[in-house]
Amino acid sequence: MHCESGFGFDIKDDFEKNRKGHSNMKNYRAELTGVFGDPVDDNPTGVVEEAAFAAKNLNYRYLTIKVLPEDLGKAMDSVKIWKRVCNRVEEFW
Repeated sequence: MHCESGFGFDIKDDFEKNRKGHSNMKNYRAELTGVFGDPVDDNPTGVVEEAAFAAKNLNYRYLTIKVLPEDLGKAMDSVKIWKRVCNRVEEFW
């Protein structure tokens, strides 16, 4: 069985910010995007995505993560929790 679900954190908004002239700012924090799925070992999407990010000077990383269909809900919940944690940390900086 093939199972796949993508995730990302406000990618469109970040892309628009970078496109509007903010790409010259040095930013050491990478934005995360990627896919959960099974099978994913032979999925070349990460290579294409990373090349596109580099071409647009976006500090993004594409993660390809193996997640079994029965664990997909937990994986997506984890992304939501991670996003909340990251947003809370940013509030303090």
